[in-house]
Amino acid sequence: MRWVFIFILSTTRFFDQDFHPQAHKGLITVPASKKYDSPSPLEKIFFGTNYRKEWGTPVTMPVFDLRNTNFKIVRMGGGQQTTSLELVDDKNGEWVLRSVDKNVKPPNELAGNRFIQYIIQDHVSGSYPYAGLSIPVIANVVGVPAGEQHLFFVSDDEAFGEHRSLMGNKVFVLVNHPPQSTEGITTNEMMEKLKSNPSYCVDQKQYLKARLLDWLIADWDRHVDQWRWIERKTDSGTAFLVQPRDRDQAFYRSNGLLVGFVGLFFMPHLNKFNHTGRGIKGLSKKS
Repeated sequence: MRWVFIFILSTTRFFDQDFHPQAHKGLITVPASKKYDSPSPLEKIFFGTNYRKEWGTPVTMPVFDLRNTNFKIVRMGGGQQTTSLELVDDKNGEWVLRSVDKNVKPPNELAGNRFIQYIIQDHVSGSYPYAGLSIPVIANVVGVPAGEQHLFFVSDDEAFGEHRSLMGNKVFVLVNHPPQSTEGITTNEMMEKLKSNPSYCVDQKQYLKARLLDWLIADWDRHVDQWRWIERKTDSGTAFLVQPRDRDQAFYRSNGLLVGFVGLFFMPHLNKFNHTGRGIKGLSKKS
């Protein structure tokens, strides 16, 4: 089997991230990423055509000009995959600039294997790059909090200071959450309150709506940090309202043999966005 992987490796492209487009009148036309376009025939078979066309299609969007906003930088946030910059506006509203593309790294024991790193990075092509922009429209109809999401291009701007090298020349989504009278708490904090006081409960109907939305859009990445919880006083005590966060894996779909094999035997939460609505049990496995 080793020769098969060597042959696949010889046909793959290693990603060129040099990206220096020019803006015109505050707008720019760029693709979400140049990493996933023009796959070889073997890449199409093993890794899938996926959303490569969507990733590589130039889209016109505004350029984010930090100087001409009411935002102040708070800190860099996010996980190891997403470039995420936390902001606050002049009314203390919390916003986040989250990169559309990911920089996925393999586990430490495989960090030196360029082929494994390529496979994991190319897996991102199965994610729809603009998924988050669609969610507020759907969520608001069914009464699930979703906030706002706006598409921007961040140029190589010295206004970002020490974060300039991480932020420059990338496509981002500016995200905020609906304003609340109290700051939300984490899932673990919510669970501790549930255990410590019988007057606390979860608003089950609202939570079910949120989970039904997850299943509808096949969002498999719903781990404990993807939620915040807002307290609401009721006649019998305090109910927690769920506040979903991050929709990076909504509408995930890959037609590659490799993802099909991995999804079938090892990661059943993958590849469940389809017209049949099947696979909800597997979709919920990670959650």
